[in-house]
Amino acid sequence: MIVAIYAYEGRYQGYHGINDMGVFEVENEAEANDCGREMAEGVVDSFGLREEIIEEELAFNPDLSEDDLWEDIEDDLELSWEIAKVLNTKGKTVDELDKEISHLGWDLFLEEYETEML
Repeated sequence: MIVAIYAYEGRYQGYHGINDMGVFEVENEAEANDCGREMAEGVVDSFGLREEIIEEELAFNPDLSEDDLWEDIEDDLELSWEIAKVLNTKGKTVDELDKEISHLGWDLFLEEYETEML
């Protein structure tokens, strides 16, 4: 099954380019969800969002311990992703579709290719 995945996190919700997207061939929806989670984690890591949240929390609550915040940070991240099954590839390979989604963006890709949200 070929899927398009759009990954982001709860703070910026994909705005300001703080997101990731791609097209993948997966065996099932569970594998697509694993891929989406990994992509969302990558968004958080590449933009330093864990550190940003900790800095803000410490600025507002100086009595808190940074170690305590690291333990609670995962709840604040709100990892998110959307998965669309690509029903009509228009004869393109997964690599070609991956380039297309980068060029078109999520919304236009969904319009261009017949998809079904999972």
